[in-house]
Amino acid sequence: MGAIKLVTEIPGPRSRELVARREAAVPNGAAKLTPLGIASGRGSVVVDLDGNELLDLAGGIGVLAVGHCPPGLVQALQDQAADLVHICNIVASTESYLDVVERLNAITPGDFPKKTLLCNTGAEAVDLVIAEANDPS
Repeated sequence: MGAIKLVTEIPGPRSRELVARREAAVPNGAAKLTPLGIASGRGSVVVDLDGNELLDLAGGIGVLAVGHCPPGLVQALQDQAADLVHICNIVASTESYLDVVERLNAITPGDFPKKTLLCNTGAEAVDLVIAEANDPS
């Protein structure tokens, strides 16, 4: 992979079939920006279900800026999955979680005590603000 390669029209028949399944099974309120069905990706290239190779100019939303399947990240994920897939950080603490938040605290500018919360929704951030306002310790 490395460049655009078209083998069918866009979207191809397999992509259209998958998107039709999605439209039948997923509410219309869930955004769908393209009519593509994606099978795989490497770097900045994705391959659709029909074998078309396309540049992914929007995937950074989900894969950060590392591209699809970089070998170092794939190995790190495999290594982590062999030890622990997930533990909610409000249930228990892990060294990797604390390593990240301590590093963020250390590199944040300013001369004051710092704390970091890693979360995945705005609702969690709002919950934190409310909790902190009620118990600023």
